[in-house]
Amino acid sequence: MRIRRVMALAASAAIVGVGIAVLAVNTVRAYGEGYVPRIGEVQLSAPVLAWLAALALASAVLMFMGGLVTVVRGSQRQMDQTLRSGGRSVTGGLATRRLRHALVAIEFAVATPLIVAAVLVVTSLDRLQRVSVGIDADRVLTGELSLPNARYPDPSTRRSFWERVRDRVSSIPGVEAVAVADSRPPQAAGNLNNFDLEDHPTPPGMNQPLSVWVAVSPDFFRTAGLTLERGQLLDDRSMLENVVVVDRAWADRFFPHQEVLGRRFREGGCTTCDWTSVIGVVATVKWSGLEATDEGTVYMPFVDFPNGFIVMRTAGDPTLLTSALRRAVRDIDPGLALANVASGDDLVSESLATPRYLSVLVGMFAVAAMILSVIGVYGVMAYFVRQHTREIGIRLALGGAPAVVRRMIVIQGLRLVAVGVVVGVPAAFFTVRFLRTALFGIAPADTGTILAVPAVLLMVAAVACVAPGRRAANLQPADILRES
Repeated sequence: MRIRRVMALAASAAIVGVGIAVLAVNTVRAYGEGYVPRIGEVQLSAPVLAWLAALALASAVLMFMGGLVTVVRGSQRQMDQTLRSGGRSVTGGLATRRLRHALVAIEFAVATPLIVAAVLVVTSLDRLQRVSVGIDADRVLTGELSLPNARYPDPSTRRSFWERVRDRVSSIPGVEAVAVADSRPPQAAGNLNNFDLEDHPTPPGMNQPLSVWVAVSPDFFRTAGLTLERGQLLDDRSMLENVVVVDRAWADRFFPHQEVLGRRFREGGCTTCDWTSVIGVVATVKWSGLEATDEGTVYMPFVDFPNGFIVMRTAGDPTLLTSALRRAVRDIDPGLALANVASGDDLVSESLATPRYLSVLVGMFAVAAMILSVIGVYGVMAYFVRQHTREIGIRLALGGAPAVVRRMIVIQGLRLVAVGVVVGVPAAFFTVRFLRTALFGIAPADTGTILAVPAVLLMVAAVACVAPGRRAANLQPADILRES
């Protein structure tokens, strides 16, 4: 009969484990799509299920053998020792109790750094979601085009193509503005270029400063909703005049608290090229990722690039004009395919895919660790109450207050948790150092988080110990002593 119960327990645990595994795999696949290559192929295969069955069988054998050893040892005890134990379970040996207590402490020692990591990652994701892209992403639709060199071999044919694109797309009903650019935010910067400032020339042997360079048509600023802070924007004459527009981050980086308009530099390490002048300053835009440091952006005229993005602002839902945009491109050149079509909101969401996936993954492990830890401390304290039923009954019979008994059980459980947490806090300081590159706006060794997590764990553990404590406080001394 005992082996049947053990096998039933192991089988039930395996079934629950399979259900949790299926839910976890589906969650990982859903959040990992587009981030982890071939994530859709991840599934519970036959070998995995076979391993699960083997582990369940091994657990059942270990539980049965442990019970058998206990029975054998118990049969060798003297009857007077058994009577003196007050009918307590023979599994209540000192070594066994220490093992159970150590396992509970280890569970909390493991759970502490996992939960700290999960809180830090989720907090980082929340702060990253609050970062402004810098453009008005609402009602923006973009798509990428690549011009084959065979059909567009020279600058004049490419320039003509992009002009026709702007004219044709602007005629689509519901389109308010159209532009083209060689990049699109928040993580598709087309070019990183060096330059030499006239006012701050680079010393010989030193590297010239770098910043993102984005080629845009004159209507880009209006289409993207970029605010002009000073000066003027690019126009059709800008290419001939050799002028650029910079953003606020660029101005603050190279000319803090100074006038930036009229500043000149030479690009690309060229020492004989004409000077390029700054004619305007616009708001800062995230081109290299929401988490990237604002190093500044230079906007130059988009004229005859072979690759570019169509950027258009719509009067309503931009996704409703996807088909119309594709038709417009086919009308100009049936041999071209519009790729990577996405709305502004889609682009922002895609830029958060990695931190969102990491949050889900770490959070799942942290929740599982906390649940197992709470169940562990509850089980140990419930068993402690059952094991010491006679002692508790005698204490109550001699006038012990139920509240004192309840508090004793809770404190006993919290001692186990405290040991695990004390070990887990240093482990958390060590573990979170590896999350440095995955965090934004929060330090890995965030003292508030690392101190708050143990406090929450202690409160949760206290709640888990309340039920066994209440059961101990509600014991009836007369019934216990009679049964003894």
